[in-house]
Order: sequence, then structure tokens, then C-alpha cells
Amino acid sequence: METSIPAGRPKPLADADTAPFWAAAQERRLSVQLCENCDRAIFPPKPACPHCVRELAWRDLNGRGSVYSFCISRMNFIGGYKAPYIVAWVASDEHPECIFNCNIVDCAIEDVRIGMPVEVVFETRPEGVTVPQFRPIREGAPA
Repeated sequence: METSIPAGRPKPLADADTAPFWAAAQERRLSVQLCENCDRAIFPPKPACPHCVRELAWRDLNGRGSVYSFCISRMNFIGGYKAPYIVAWVASDEHPECIFNCNIVDCAIEDVRIGMPVEVVFETRPEGVTVPQFRPIREGAPA
């Protein structure tokens, strides 16, 4: 699923560690690093596993998770966002230790709750960057 967003939102800057994450997002894939030694998902990206200091491999996730925590921003702190909007931490269903900082979209602010099941949606910004965000999973949606 993809949404289009008006201009003005900040453009993420890729570096050596995050470039594979942003490249996957451009292809509408949610990808994270996994340690093949201790089987932990690592996010945000790191040069090596912070637990066992081994190499990491990029793997795609199914894009489903749950709201771990959230807040409602009622002021326009960041250009391109119109308050109120939901800022959340989303824990991956496949690797709950992997938590994404994102917005919850397609959701009324009064409906968001901790534990709410969500799925990734890719936000295409006019500057040409694609950003993973999350939205509530609708009842009856295929798994």
C-alpha cells in the first residue's frame, strides 16, 4: 500500500549504515538487520551486532506489528506536518525487540492505543524518497 504526501516533510538522510534500509523502502520493503549469530533484529541500523559484535545481514519483515507507545503532537513542530498527528513506536510482530519510530496514518487520533495491530504503508514524498509509516490493520484484512 502507498500513500502520497504533500511537499515539505523532512527528507531522511541515508548514511553508510542506513542506506540499505532506505533502498528497501524505495522498493516498498520493510527491511532490518538480523544477527545470524544471536538471531536479534537490529534497528536502527548499526555497523555490527551490539550484543555479540558479529556481522549483520539485511532481511525483509512482513510489515506487521503493534503500537508499543505513542504520543499525539498537537503543535506544528516539524514542517510538512499538520497537527494533530500521531508519533509512535511500533514493535515488529516477527522481532518485538525491533521498534520503529514512525507516524500512525489513516487513524483518528482518538482511536490509537497501545497494543493496536498495525501494518506498514509506504509514504512517497514529492522529493522522491519513500518512508515507511504504519496504519491500523482493518478487521478482515488478509494476514
